[in-house]
Amino acid sequence: MGRPKKICTCHELGCHNQYYEDLNNIVQHGRPMSDPVWKTHQLELLKLRRPQPLVDQMVLAQNIENPTQKTHECSQIEQICRQNNERNLLFDTKKYENKTFKFIDSHSLKVLVQASSLYLKNGMSRDSIKEFLLSEREKITSLGEKFNFDGLSIAKEIPLSIETILVQLGISMDFEKKICCPECFSLYDLTATGHINKQCTSKFIQPFPSSIVKLGSLARKECGSILFKTDDKNDTSLQKPICTFTYQSLQKWLASHMWIPGFEKLLNAHNTHNSQTDPKVISDIWHSKIWNTFKSSPRSKQAFTNRPGNLIFSLYVDWFNPFSNKGAAKSISIGSILLTCLNLPPSECHKEENMFLYAIILVPKEPSLDQMNSIFELQMLWNGIWFSNTHNFPQGRLIRVALLPLIEDLPALRKVAGFASHLAN
Repeated sequence: MGRPKKICTCHELGCHNQYYEDLNNIVQHGRPMSDPVWKTHQLELLKLRRPQPLVDQMVLAQNIENPTQKTHECSQIEQICRQNNERNLLFDTKKYENKTFKFIDSHSLKVLVQASSLYLKNGMSRDSIKEFLLSEREKITSLGEKFNFDGLSIAKEIPLSIETILVQLGISMDFEKKICCPECFSLYDLTATGHINKQCTSKFIQPFPSSIVKLGSLARKECGSILFKTDDKNDTSLQKPICTFTYQSLQKWLASHMWIPGFEKLLNAHNTHNSQTDPKVISDIWHSKIWNTFKSSPRSKQAFTNRPGNLIFSLYVDWFNPFSNKGAAKSISIGSILLTCLNLPPSECHKEENMFLYAIILVPKEPSLDQMNSIFELQMLWNGIWFSNTHNFPQGRLIRVALLPLIEDLPALRKVAGFASHLAN
């Protein structure tokens, strides 16, 4: 079978999340296609990208950026960033700014809401959602012909991709994804350019009996596990990761929340609350010694929490059996990673809308004690990131994040913090 001549990397139909093996046997991003498939694919993209018409009966549906929103020159923001700290990274938060809305027909909106509910709540597959949307299009078109209304225009308001629907309803989630080794859980970036290793290259210290180990001569063994598998259903050249790790970005979560009116005021609540009348009584972490004495460096003159924009998070990690009945089901563990901003008042920080679900670990087995090491952007946030603009700071502000308490049972605590058990050797 000859290799397809066309490679598509579109986002609308998910081609950028697929992989193929090129002529040099290097795994690249994209979906290979033959000429007939390419033409059909391009027609689908044109339908998705075609501007949607406005109709007479309209209801609130699609978020679009406010054309009257205030904009700031990047050079000005970068200059402010340099004045505060030359090492701080710049994070553009304009797309999270206040939104206005586009109106579409009420019948179309009901279909979009129903499709998103079937996908998010009932777990319907993307292919089934597409079939449902096609049937709704045909139904509305035929009803328009029967009852003499413009059903064709209404049907055109209904996209065929669940991703497009979630964007139109303003409930899309911006996830990050990495390739995960199925054996050692090492992570590899999904870079837009360059090739990706087909095997895991992580190296680990090879265990030897203590009698023959010499200082500085520890042998290192490469994992070597296969990272990709061939998709036999579609094309022999199409490669798929055996295992992926999907997570949310804390930077993006903070950026979106800081455009919520009143949220930044809640972040400063700990600086304005009434102090405890009895210093011996601690009713919240705000009154603890570590909260009021923790410093970013020995040279700092004030506590980390006294400076606006410095945030303290707690980390919760735990595993559970999704089948509930451990006796009837085989042992499968699913892990959850949650972060809570402790700058928020106690009445607010544990609400669902204010808790950050970093990731769900969907693997057949739990990572071992030395394989749970996902810190990613926490290191960058510790050094500080300049947000280009927020609801209360249109000229931008510096955000720093520190992780203080770990909330988990002993096995999870050892995995996250790197502590050894009493049987470790």
